[in-house]
Amino acid sequence: MEFKEVVKNRFSCKKYSSRKLEAAKLEAILAAADEGVDSCWINFFDPDKMAEAIDLPENEEILMLMDLGYAAEGAGPLPNHSSRKPLAETVSYL
Repeated sequence: MEFKEVVKNRFSCKKYSSRKLEAAKLEAILAAADEGVDSCWINFFDPDKMAEAIDLPENEEILMLMDLGYAAEGAGPLPNHSSRKPLAETVSYL
């Protein structure tokens, strides 16, 4: 898949099938979409509880989580996925 196509079509998958991810795909995760693996960044969680759950060393911190899996049938982007602000509203050139 061409990179521009990946960027255009990528969405935060909110519904996954029960199909397990293959170990080889997890090991080669930044090409996930090229492998047919969907994802969703998660930034609303309790970092202390998560750190405890995975026994994270005290000198490390969880900033974001990412769900990975195969999209369930019927899963797709949210309605606002294709609405974009003008570039001038989100980019500054120095």
